[in-house]
Amino acid sequence: MQHSTNSALDGSATGLSLICLLHCLLLPVIGAALPLAGTLAEMEWIHKALVLTALPITALAIKRHHQSKVPFSFAIPAIIGLALLLTSGFVEEVHDFETPITAAGAILLGGAHIWRWMNRESPMK
Repeated sequence: MQHSTNSALDGSATGLSLICLLHCLLLPVIGAALPLAGTLAEMEWIHKALVLTALPITALAIKRHHQSKVPFSFAIPAIIGLALLLTSGFVEEVHDFETPITAAGAILLGGAHIWRWMNRESPMK
């Protein structure tokens, strides 16, 4: 049961990181062609909502990962990625660098969840 829960947790977290990355990189390009998409790209609450959704998922994944026998190195890029996402979403002074900070954070966080999923313990152990 723990194995399938962890896989679902990592799948959700990786999907959320992908959505964040696509929102950050593609929506501004689409926004140039479609005014509604451009409006959505600039809505700050979307960034904050994605980050606030990532917080509990990542915290739970780190907590569960800490209880497993898999090396804890997953947590380092996950925490750095989450910190970058929090910075880009909530620190107004970095607004000019929001896209690269968000992209780096989403890649680190998503990559950490993928690494954790690939190195998970099999249910037979």
